[in-house]
Order: sequence, then structure tokens, then C-alpha cells
Amino acid sequence: MRDFAGYARELDRLGTGLLDRGEGGGPETASGADGDQRHYRRLISSTWEISLDLLEEQGLPEARLLMRLLSCFAHAPVPAFLLDLDVLEDSGLFPESPGADRCEAALEGLVDLGLLAVEDVTFSRSSDSGEPLTERLPCLTAHPLVLEANALRLREAAGAERERVWHAASAVALSASRLDFRVVETWKVWKLVLPHIEAGIRAVPREEVTSLAAFLWAGKKAHGYAVTSNSRGADDVLARLLRDRSAELPDGHPTQEYLRTTLSEGLEAVHQAYLSMRAKVGEEDAAAVWARASWAHELGRAGNLDQAQHEYQAVLRLLRRTDPDVQSAVAVHADYVRVLAKGGRTEAAQTEARELLRALDAGPRDVVDVAALHVVALALQEAGLLPETEQVHRDQLGRLERAGEQDSDLYLDISSLLCGNLIDQDRAPEALVILDKLLERYESALRSREPAGRDLVKLYQQRARLLSWAHRDEEAEADLRLVLDQLLASLPPHHPTALGSRFQLSSIHRNCGQHSAAVRELDLIDAALDSDEESAAKWRPLSLLCRARASYAAGSCQQALALYEELLANPDQNTRITRAAREDVEEVSRALAAEQAGEDMEDGPSHGT
Repeated sequence: MRDFAGYARELDRLGTGLLDRGEGGGPETASGADGDQRHYRRLISSTWEISLDLLEEQGLPEARLLMRLLSCFAHAPVPAFLLDLDVLEDSGLFPESPGADRCEAALEGLVDLGLLAVEDVTFSRSSDSGEPLTERLPCLTAHPLVLEANALRLREAAGAERERVWHAASAVALSASRLDFRVVETWKVWKLVLPHIEAGIRAVPREEVTSLAAFLWAGKKAHGYAVTSNSRGADDVLARLLRDRSAELPDGHPTQEYLRTTLSEGLEAVHQAYLSMRAKVGEEDAAAVWARASWAHELGRAGNLDQAQHEYQAVLRLLRRTDPDVQSAVAVHADYVRVLAKGGRTEAAQTEARELLRALDAGPRDVVDVAALHVVALALQEAGLLPETEQVHRDQLGRLERAGEQDSDLYLDISSLLCGNLIDQDRAPEALVILDKLLERYESALRSREPAGRDLVKLYQQRARLLSWAHRDEEAEADLRLVLDQLLASLPPHHPTALGSRFQLSSIHRNCGQHSAAVRELDLIDAALDSDEESAAKWRPLSLLCRARASYAAGSCQQALALYEELLANPDQNTRITRAAREDVEEVSRALAAEQAGEDMEDGPSHGT
């Protein structure tokens, strides 16, 4: 079929793969169906160029360059403000200075011909008086095939044109990355900008060294937004992408060295990055101080707590001497408190935590970004300052609510932590109210029953735990059944989230005296572990612990002791599980002795999973 309808059908059926295969073909493509594909391939690769030729004939050559520029980014709405004429002119995109009128006319022409569309992205936030506000951000969109056709033409363009377009694209990315991600009110724009920076980093040719380096700098800012907002997975994806693409820069390139220092992973790599930076700029330079803070953080993660404490003390001394700003030191100080608490130095941790609070109270709280406050709250909780932790959590949530970020990952995480804090303060009913409101919000937003929707899973798991503590076991079981049968239905049975939910369900059955049901869940867990060796090594000790507890709860002390002995026979088990097992053994042994002496034991172990 040689009419437009037939072309459109083929376009939908064959898709963008045709663009990547070019216009050539072997003898076998000369006729028949393959010949038709070759014909449509030519149509696809040239159709939109005709429209650009028309605009150029009308004195608007900028239209073609603008389409090539947009093809460097993601197939997603592009905020119109990113196409700033000053940025584009300074980048050298246009051989001649077109003026604002010609650029605007070129964009209008692209819209009139259907190559671009304009749509408003709306989002809500609160005014200073608390009234809801709706804001609109004009964005440009294009069909993915239009963008891919232009990307193909850009790849085939002469070196000078390709370099000019990629240089302009990197300038746009750098301009976008100047949004201060520490300000919550910028996050809604960052959500739109981030995919374009990521797409540009992936697509920029390695031979365009200057443009690649600029995109990587913009990517580091995007990574900062992902970390600050707790964006699920985006921070890890960007970190890997930045490491991979920076490796393509010439050895010793400043951008490569910077990213190697700030994105290093693992004890040895982070230590070497710190030593290298210290040797290059001196111990008191800000870059060396932050590299040392990263080293202290890595030591704490690795469990080298004494050395981590020493390094944090040194970093804090340097920061107070060289950078007295509260914002700079607060996250480091909070991490130091956490290391002290983890090391069992509770009194020292509380002293430092109160000093941290005094430093925060000495200045305006809103100069400290929500990510830093997040670390502060974690530190206060671990130091045992529960009311103070609650206040920081509520301050964070208030700030996020005013910015309209109630659907953000960070809002969910803080709300979940606040529930845990309230439980620790023996205020479980208040925590349950918060969870119910969160679930209502997430479900009404259809935030949804997908494998990746772990936000919703986390809420249901926490709600089930609270319901169980409130002796509302049937409701708790219903929540976990929903998690396992619907939310996690597409995940393999050995997935950590599925296993955790099943362990939780087994524990509820055991506490209700439903011993057969508890064992049935453990049987399903063991069957899942048998199918995955790596999962078995991690989860089998917990399975043995739960089986031993289920046996004891069912009145079989001897069987429980045999399972505890099997668990404790392996000295490499998780220390938390081993400690719990040893505590249980003492109780079960006493029960067995009393049983053998003819005493009637009615109570079982009170430990949960």
C-alpha cells in the first residue's frame, strides 16, 4: 500500500528500529515485504526533513538546529525555559545570531507543522499563607520517532555541525543543573529536568570531550537532587552512569578526577581518593575535607567505629576552622553522632546530639536542607532523643507539604520513620493514624500495585506490624495477604521483600496460636530458599530461628532445642540472630526442665521475628 494510511500503519508496526538500519539493503531487500520495509525506511528518514527544508526556505534555518538540539535529550516534556536564547547563542549553536524573534518564529513554525507540541505541566504547592496554589510550566514535546529521526541525522552530520549541537546541548544541561536541588521548591522542575540530563549523558559521543565533561558536571548535580530527594534507584543509576562515562574521558581529566573522588565506593577506593585529594590540594582544602568525611562515613559503614570516630572528630575540627557555616557541618556532625551510638557510647552520642541541636537552633532552621535534617533525625533517634527526633521529622514533613511534595519518596520515608518514633514513645495509635492517611493518599493516586511499587508495600508491612501489636491480627493478616497475593505477585518467591512479608505473616500466625499456619508459611519460605542458593545463605538462619520459636509455641520444647542447636552450630551466623537464639535457648531450657519436673508452663517466648 502506497497511501499515507498505509505508511502510518507501517510506521506504528515497524517503529524506530528502521531508523537505526539506515537506507541501505542487500539484494534480498529489493522486492517483496523486505522491499516494502526499505521503501518505508526511506520515507521515515526523510519525511520530517521535508518540513525542516520548508522552514529553512522561509528564512528559519534555526528550526533544524533546534530539532537536532532537542533530539539530544529524553523523549519527555522539555521545560521551555531551558531553550534560553542567551545560552544557545553563547554556546555557538547558530552560525549567525538569529535574534529572539527568529527563534520564536522557528519554534512556532515547528509547532504549526506538528513537529513540536506545547503542553503545560501542572503541579501544586502551598502559598505563604497556606492556601493551595497551582502552577503551570510550559513544556515542548515531540513524537519519539521525530526525535529519533533527528538524532539519526545528527549522528550522520558533519563533524563541525555535530560538535556545535552537542556543545549547545551540554550548555543547556549545565544551565538546567543550576537549579538549587537543596531547595525543596525546585524538585518538581528537577523531576522534569533529570531525565534529559541522564539521556544526554548516555548519548553524547565520547569524542566530544568538552560536551561529555559538561554533561557529567550537570549529571553530578542531578545525582545530588536524586540523593537529597531520596529518589528510589535514580541515585544509583546516575552514580553508575557518571562513573562509566567519566572513564571515557582522557586520563587525568579534571572532571574524571573529581567524579572519581566524590563517587568512589568501597573502603579502599574511598581511602585512596581521600589520600590523592589531600596530596593534591592539602589537608585543609574543602575538597580534601569532604573527601575525608566520605572516608569516615565509609569506615562507619564497614564497622570500623573507633577509626570512624577519630576521622569524624578531625573533619569537624577542620570544618569549624575553615567553614563555620552550619549547613556544611550539620550532616557530618549527625553522622558522627550515629557512629557513637552504634559503638555503644550512648552518653557521648547524646551529648553530641544536643550540641548538634544547639548549633541548629543558633541559626534559621530553613538554611539546612531537608536531606541534612533527615540525617539529623536519624542521629537523634539512634542517640535516644525521641521527642527531639519527632520534632525534626514534623519540621521536615511540614516543609515538604508546603512545597507540594507529599508524593515524594522522602515524604514517605520520613512518615515511616515518624511512625517508628511514635511507637518507641508508646504512641502506636497515633502512628496507625498516620499510616492510614498515607495509604489512602497513595491508593487514591494509584501509586500502585506494580512490582516496583515498594512504597505501598512498605506502608502495608508497617501497618500490619502495628495492627498485630494492637491485637488486631485478622486485619494484619489481611494486609500481608494483600502484599503477597497482589502487590508482590509478579516477584520471584525468593525476593527479599516477599520473604520478609512471609516471615512477618508467619510470626502473626504464631502469636495467634495458629501453629499449623505459621509452619505452612515457613515451608513456603524454605521452598523458595531451595530455589536460590544466594538467598538461602542469607535467610536460612532466620528460617531456623522462626521454626524453633514455632515449635516452642506449639509446646514442643525438645524439637525447638534441636533447631536452636542446629542454628548455633554455625559460628558464622548473623550476630543478631545468634544473640536472639541464645536468649531463647535459656527460656526453652527452663521450660523443658519445668516440664520434666511436672510443672505446667503456659507462657511462650515473647520475642518477635
